Amino acid sequence: MSAKLTAIEQKPSFSKGENFGRRSMAPQPTPKPSPFQAKTAAQWIIEEQGKPIPKKEFGEFVIENEITCLFASTNVGKSILAVQIAQAIASGQSVEPFHTSGNGRKVLYFDFELSARQFARRYALDNGVTFHTPFEFHPNFIRLQNDYAEPEAGQSMSEYYLQAISDAIDEHGANVVVIDNMTWIAAKLEKSADAAPFMMGLTRMKRAKNLTLILLAHTPKRDQSRPIDINDLQGSAMIGNFIDAAFAIGRSQTDGSTRYLKQIKCRDGEIVCGAENVATCTLEKNGNFLGFTFRYYEEERAHLHQRSEAETNERDDKVLELHRAGHSYREIAKQVGCSHTSAKRIVERSAASPLLIDNPAFEADEDETPF
Repeated sequence: MSAKLTAIEQKPSFSKGENFGRRSMAPQPTPKPSPFQAKTAAQWIIEEQGKPIPKKEFGEFVIENEITCLFASTNVGKSILAVQIAQAIASGQSVEPFHTSGNGRKVLYFDFELSARQFARRYALDNGVTFHTPFEFHPNFIRLQNDYAEPEAGQSMSEYYLQAISDAIDEHGANVVVIDNMTWIAAKLEKSADAAPFMMGLTRMKRAKNLTLILLAHTPKRDQSRPIDINDLQGSAMIGNFIDAAFAIGRSQTDGSTRYLKQIKCRDGEIVCGAENVATCTLEKNGNFLGFTFRYYEEERAHLHQRSEAETNERDDKVLELHRAGHSYREIAKQVGCSHTSAKRIVERSAASPLLIDNPAFEADEDETPF
């Protein structure tokens, strides 16, 4: 009995604190890096003091180091205006009254729309046989045309184009990137789920390389009597969350060559050219340059189609006809040229059967295109 007691007495003993200390010597798992930076609200503001205010690249429409989306219907002049903006930024020469700050910056223009011949037609003279006397673009303006190469095995189309854009930026030392247009890119992505990673990749690239990004996008067929809004941006639920600013080109109903520019979204600053003050321009070719010429500011409603009662009734009848045929509100909107919310309102205030109006199948239709 005494021997056992002696053995017990010789066994080391630890207090709770000492025992805890021994366990702490075991290897601890490496903490995972956090995606967040935490600072006091005041500290964030203090660290921004003294930093230069972002410059205007094209008046209030395009601001330095932002992602801006320019959207419009087909054949309204998106690419024409985008080239004009790119030339202004590259040369440092403003397109009055839209001020361009700086002495010229390197611009990459990714053109997925026009062939070389089509581009030349817009920015050269022709004698009916050949093009001649091309417009002298600034050397800072670099145009890139797609050669339809394919990604490597195991690489998604989204990763492929993001890497190609990043490599081109590094090669040319560019500060500004124009992508014409996002609708073409969207068609090349394998599935709509790739659209979000592509936009996230552009956002990371913007921050890492201090870029100004201008993205062009289409609008589906729309009601020309209705003011333009963010819902007219095709796939707005996907692209609208990632952009800092957006503006649109509207086709004026006054004549075939008149357009107007309207700010739609602005995170840094204020909307100057909103519905009450759109910039009215004419689309014209002056010598060897096709572009927009500013005329004056006025209300957007001066450019909108004034729908007659007969036209309104005809539209409503078409909406109801498509609805009864089982089309969703978004499908109806694309065919008729109105928003899906307008289509829904027309149905709800009609004398259609409640069984059609309240059918849940017509409420759940979120199959927007990626862009």
